Amino acid sequence: MAKMGENDYRIGAKERMEEAYILLRQSRFGGAIYITGRATEGILRAVIWKSDPEYRTGRKSLETGHDLRRLLDVVGRLGIMAPNRLKDQIAGDVQHVARLWFNDMRFLPESRIRREWLALREISGKRPLKLATGEYYDACSAILKKCEVLWPG
Repeated sequence: MAKMGENDYRIGAKERMEEAYILLRQSRFGGAIYITGRATEGILRAVIWKSDPEYRTGRKSLETGHDLRRLLDVVGRLGIMAPNRLKDQIAGDVQHVARLWFNDMRFLPESRIRREWLALREISGKRPLKLATGEYYDACSAILKKCEVLWPG
């Protein structure tokens, strides 16, 4: 397989968000939740690859796994968002998404995701999965849009 780069992660993240939107509109919440989390991971990886030639050239290895909080920490250490105040703007959305998403979610049926979110009090009788998923999607979308300002044109 060819080596991946910042544009692969960036474009892939945008495509995953488009696909998640289709799933969300079809009330396929489990898939929408998983894919928007992957899109968030992808855009954070794109920012890291774009900003640090050590990662881009393979001299450094990204030891974060799929942990969105750890990816955000790496982005923060790079200092690229501090001048633009983007890190503070993105941090709340990443924390929200990271609380609800994990990579192995790809294997779970929607009923299990529903139970997990119920246990986390993300959903309830007054707050259905549809509403929570829409807000989660919006948080992921906001992360992508804010990261996009790092690319010209």
